Amino acid sequence: MTSQLTPTLTRMWSLRKHQPEPGMWVGTSQKTHVFGAIHTRTGQFISMQADWINAGSFVRFLRKIKSCYTRKKVIIILDNARWHKAKKVGRVIDKLGIRFVFLPPYCPMMNPVEKVWKLYRMNVTHNYFHAQLSRMIKATANFFRSLRHSYAQLASYC
Repeated sequence: MTSQLTPTLTRMWSLRKHQPEPGMWVGTSQKTHVFGAIHTRTGQFISMQADWINAGSFVRFLRKIKSCYTRKKVIIILDNARWHKAKKVGRVIDKLGIRFVFLPPYCPMMNPVEKVWKLYRMNVTHNYFHAQLSRMIKATANFFRSLRHSYAQLASYC
């Protein structure tokens, strides 16, 4: 998931004639990227922030997942992003013993992690202006840290 410094605007409650105005950072493309996975039975969420979203950073995330489940078989359900299908990734999953199951194209509603991304946007980026990228990265890290207490809720997404 990619999150840009520019806030996402969405509907919200406010007093009549006192609509809040989140700040805007015009002309910037500063962003952060997050990889995430939910354990379908326990709801445990594993995430990793990255500067770039590419095969190399995805491989680092796969290694992080495998380090959490060293003696277990790992099957990951994915969308059809091109970094998921890169040759480099294919070589690594064979070495790590990870198996991929790809969702049909254009079916984000079948991917449980999409609900986490929606929750993230509601809590971190919707109608909120982060003046600096470092502040948004800190808010992102805090949000994912807070999920450690919500495993039951995350398991219900699967």
